[in-house]
Amino acid sequence: MVKMRSLLGWWLVGIGAAQAQAPNFEGLSLQVAGGYQSHAPVFFDYKSTGNVLSTDTGRTHGIPLIVSAAYTWSFTQQVSLGVTYDHHVLKTSAARQSLYTNGSFTSGGTIRFKNQQQLSLVSGVVPDASTMVYGKLGIAKASTDATNDDGSAAENLNFSGWAWGVGAKRFVSLNQFAFAEYNRVLMSDTLRSSDSLTYQTSSKGSVLVVGMGWQF
Repeated sequence: MVKMRSLLGWWLVGIGAAQAQAPNFEGLSLQVAGGYQSHAPVFFDYKSTGNVLSTDTGRTHGIPLIVSAAYTWSFTQQVSLGVTYDHHVLKTSAARQSLYTNGSFTSGGTIRFKNQQQLSLVSGVVPDASTMVYGKLGIAKASTDATNDDGSAAENLNFSGWAWGVGAKRFVSLNQFAFAEYNRVLMSDTLRSSDSLTYQTSSKGSVLVVGMGWQF
C-alpha cells in the first residue's frame, strides 16, 4: 500500500510538471540581445539613356544591440504561439559602394543600415518545463544611411521584406531565461528613379544573437 501511494504521488507530480510546461512561457516577456550581423545590399537592373551603369557594394557588418517585446500563448501543454517585435538600437558598420559608368569609376561612398525592425509570429515546442525551441516568420524593415566620398549625403533607401528564424530559450531562474537565435532577412526596395536613371535594390542578411529575457 505504501509503495502504491508512493508511485501514485510521483505520477501526480509528473502530470503536474507536464501540465505546467508551456504555461511557464505564457505572457509578456522582454529581451535584450547582442551578437553578429551581416547584410549584403545589391543594386541592379540599371537603366540609363546612352550609358551602362553598375555598382560594386560591400557587405555591412556589426555587433547588434536588439531589444524585443513578446507575448506568448499556450496553445497546448507542449505547444505555444506568440508574437515578437525586435528593434535594432545600433547602426551597422559602413560598407563601401562604387558606381561605374561604361566600365569607368564615376563616384563612391558608403552605406549602412539603421532602424532595423522585425515583427514575427513565433511557434514554439516545449520539451520540458524550462526549455522552448521555436521558429519565427515575419516582416522586416530597415532604412539606410548613405554618404558620398565628399561627405555629402547620398540618397537613402527604405527596405522591406521577409524574415525567418530559429531559436531556443531556457529558464535560468524563476522569471529569467537565456536564449540564442538565428534570423535570415530578405528585403528589397521599390524601383528607384532619378532623372533618366532607374534601378532596383535588394538585401540579404543574417543575424546571430544570444541574450537574456525576463518573463512577466
